[in-house]
Amino acid sequence: MTGAAYVQADPPEYMRQTWCDKITAVMTAQAITAALFARNTGTGGQHLKLSMLDAGISFLWPDGHANTMLLEEDATILAPISQTYLPTETADGFATVAAVTEQQWTSLLIAMGREEMLADPRFATTEARLANLTEFREALSEGNDELSTAELIERLAEAQVPCGPILRPEEVPDFEQVVANETMVESDHPVMGRIREPRPPARFEKTPAEIRHPARTLGEDTDVVLRGLGRSEAEIAKLRETGIVS
Repeated sequence: MTGAAYVQADPPEYMRQTWCDKITAVMTAQAITAALFARNTGTGGQHLKLSMLDAGISFLWPDGHANTMLLEEDATILAPISQTYLPTETADGFATVAAVTEQQWTSLLIAMGREEMLADPRFATTEARLANLTEFREALSEGNDELSTAELIERLAEAQVPCGPILRPEEVPDFEQVVANETMVESDHPVMGRIREPRPPARFEKTPAEIRHPARTLGEDTDVVLRGLGRSEAEIAKLRETGIVS
């Protein structure tokens, strides 16, 4: 099963994401971890450089730049992912379907009661489907809006076709797989009150990660930092009086 995607409004539109900001942070954490490991194996300390531009291109390249990568003149041109992974409308919402192998494509058409499309030369092979992708989607979507999202997902799951519901943000916390994974945790924030947020996604067997406290408020740890720098309580008080720290 593919992961659930999210939509923001009705009529739905894709949730906008600041991918580059977040993936740069993830790559930075990975780079620091690798550098610390290298130091422990005898390499010594080193200076890391990481550009947000480089991180963003590296992350998005496999999905968005397959044809940019292929430099041979006779290379097979693939349909961009923006055309291949589109929401499938149902009677009460949307779903996502990700058939990749020939068996999955065949199972998809049989599950949707469209076996006749298997004999259509426009859709008989992967290359033909990619060349006639718009026509394929239009032909396959006929009648989909008569099925609910749950009915469509059940039918495709039984046929072992990768699929998943497209959820609105408010539906995510109660989604059955999210609940089964215990993805969300609740806590009391000193400023915002009761909040809900995802727990750390990695599950460590021997050193489990957890949310121990909320993000620090502005200036909350100033005194702790100054004490760590060797400042006395009198010096810290003087810094506050003069407005150097707050």
